[in-house]
Amino acid sequence: MAGLVNDMLDTRKREDNRYGIPPDEVLASLPWGDLLTLRKRFDGDKAAQNRLAPYEHRAFARELVEEQPVTGTIGQGVLIPFYTLSKLLGLEKSRSDPSWEEIRQGFAGIGDGWARTTTGTIRDLPDEVPPR
Repeated sequence: MAGLVNDMLDTRKREDNRYGIPPDEVLASLPWGDLLTLRKRFDGDKAAQNRLAPYEHRAFARELVEEQPVTGTIGQGVLIPFYTLSKLLGLEKSRSDPSWEEIRQGFAGIGDGWARTTTGTIRDLPDEVPPR
């Protein structure tokens, strides 16, 4: 996946993208680690941070809920709005501004995590029940 991110950021391969940031549909599906790499690459660029942060929140929530569906959902369901509120009140220092989009993407990540958990569980079931 890191190769894909680097290819997208390569200036020769950029299409009509001012910052060299992948489109929304790609950002929405990138793993959390890849989004952290992108954020580090654009460190100090507030516009890029504001563009990437919501998708990083989505990926974090998705991966946490995928690994821990119940506790991840409860934890993220509470923390997502409170994290944004703490940024708004200046209690949390962040590279990005607080936004409704980071809240929306965070909750979308909870849904993505459940979809992956449910799909993975169903897909991994054996075709036949083994005899006792």
